[in-house]
Amino acid sequence: MKTQLAFLFLAMAALLAGAQDSPAVAKAQIIIFDIATSSYDPGKARLLTDVRRAEIIKTKLFSIIEKGVVQETSAANKLPPLDKADESELLQIGRAAHGDKILICSVEKFEKMIAISIRIVDVKTALLDYTDNVFLSDE
Repeated sequence: MKTQLAFLFLAMAALLAGAQDSPAVAKAQIIIFDIATSSYDPGKARLLTDVRRAEIIKTKLFSIIEKGVVQETSAANKLPPLDKADESELLQIGRAAHGDKILICSVEKFEKMIAISIRIVDVKTALLDYTDNVFLSDE
């Protein structure tokens, strides 16, 4: 639990730091994809994604396109399911769902360390608006 809370607060701090640096991100419609991980149970990753989504909404810095809308758009455009899409397909899904930005996050455990990667990508240009990596001790 301590690790999950540390992850949540560091991820939020990184995301908000990027948002404060770029007013365009603050007004963007953003799609938040589930946290990608091979180290943790998919249910925990989805829960942390939902917690992160709720915390981002509270900041009032972003308009978030609902996950169900994104899933329907992906299926309607014959794109892969969200949990099977690679990063180039996530951009295609973002474009199809009329998002301005996508948020991609991964969490992996390496022995006694947890690595967190956060990226905000502009859907139109495919350029990174923000990226950060956080490394935590898992002790």
